[in-house]
Amino acid sequence: LLDESEEDMERALSFAGDVEIVRKDALEAVEAAESIAPIAKRPRKAFNMGEREVSLGSLREGELLFRQAKKRASEIVLWWEKAETAVLEATRALDGKQGAGVKHLRELLADANTNLQQERPKEAYDFASVIPQQIEADEDALGRASTALEEARRTVTQSDGLDTSEMEARLEQATEALASGNASQAIGLADGVVRTVERERAAMDDVLRALKQKKKLIKRFEGRDDQDDWAARMQAIVKAADDRVWSHAGML
Repeated sequence: LLDESEEDMERALSFAGDVEIVRKDALEAVEAAESIAPIAKRPRKAFNMGEREVSLGSLREGELLFRQAKKRASEIVLWWEKAETAVLEATRALDGKQGAGVKHLRELLADANTNLQQERPKEAYDFASVIPQQIEADEDALGRASTALEEARRTVTQSDGLDTSEMEARLEQATEALASGNASQAIGLADGVVRTVERERAAMDDVLRALKQKKKLIKRFEGRDDQDDWAARMQAIVKAADDRVWSHAGML
């Protein structure tokens, strides 16, 4: 029994020594974290709780809390300054920005600030660091949208012989989308206008080419049983052409 007691005591003393090593290691990390972020409280709180457990004889619980204190402190040492810099850069990047995507980025920045206040600098950095990159990507997209809109306007201006009223309305919608920062919608509308002009121009060429053969076509179906049907169809094509509804005329 005495031998067993001595062995137990030796193990306890050895474990206590190990806990003391963990404690000192944790304290160094906590003090380093506090030197970087004086407002940080979570590492010291875990460390103090560990000391309390050790004083009550709960070495295992104390060791776990010391390790937790070190983990929290290490994150602050590694990420606090990076997070503060990222938040500052994101704040500057968003200053004065407006548009559809900016609201989401401001929410990201708010999340970054919240995580920093909660002493989670790694998460704060992850949120804040993407904001300048996203703003740059959005600005590139807006540039592409502006170019697409200019091309669409130029295409409509050069579309003699076409009814451009609907296209101009869509160009106005694209202009409003661009002004609000919605690059994807602006590009979609502008590209749609260009495609419509190209389709209508091709239809116009086909219909006008066919109408040049109008007399031959009329002569071809003279005397046929369905002459009246063909005549009505021809009149409909001519009317659609007069109305500059070329795609419709081409389908008649």
